[in-house]
Amino acid sequence: MPDLRQIKNRMNTVKSTKKITKAMYLISASRMNKARNLLKLATPYVTAFSNIASYLRTVHNNDNISYLIITSDRGMCGSFNSTLIKFAALQIQSAKEIIFVGRSGYSSLKGLFKDKDVNLTLIEHNKIPEVNFAKKIASLLVKKNQDIRIIYTEFISVIKNLPSMLSLGSGLIEGDKSMNLEPSDILDSFYIDYINSQIYRALIHSTVSEHSTRMRAMDSASKNSLELLECLNTQYNRQRQAIVTRELIEVVSGAEAI
Repeated sequence: MPDLRQIKNRMNTVKSTKKITKAMYLISASRMNKARNLLKLATPYVTAFSNIASYLRTVHNNDNISYLIITSDRGMCGSFNSTLIKFAALQIQSAKEIIFVGRSGYSSLKGLFKDKDVNLTLIEHNKIPEVNFAKKIASLLVKKNQDIRIIYTEFISVIKNLPSMLSLGSGLIEGDKSMNLEPSDILDSFYIDYINSQIYRALIHSTVSEHSTRMRAMDSASKNSLELLECLNTQYNRQRQAIVTRELIEVVSGAEAI
């Protein structure tokens, strides 16, 4: 049975851990709210491109597929990375090129292509999603006849998010409703802007999902620390009471012997 000093040291360790998890919860909550505001501001921008694209027809090239996989650089965010990685592993077997945003996805999935001719690229994650960062990624993805697919985490609510995949094809052509777009360079230019908007949207959704998941994980860790502290405090009090009782018995026994 541990002595009082050992129990006290463990209680101090749990208290320190609880302070850290509480601080991380507050930081994640703040960052999540900022990212949600960014998502709210970006929605009209993304929706405008999506509405125009709905009048066009997407061209697909299943023989030349490029994936963008968005995870986080850091851990301590519950099942955020593991869920997306499992989802991505089922989708990317036919990939010719994969761009990773976030080290977690790259570290976990690069082994699947050890003996395959697949071009893997890792891009450092921006703390705050920016349009220019999305354009940088798009410039690596938009190539001739390259079918683009984005794997990311869709933010549903603070307590729910889902791994998702956007299939953006390799280009756009006029659909059933003609928009009289001449010359064809207009479509090519719009396609690039459309890809930029969808990458930007996916980056924001992933960021909000990451912070909301980390917030929940840190909240759960803080509650677990509190429960452990209560158990340790009970154990400490019982141990101390046993010591006091034993000492009293020794004093009484000594007095009777005299």
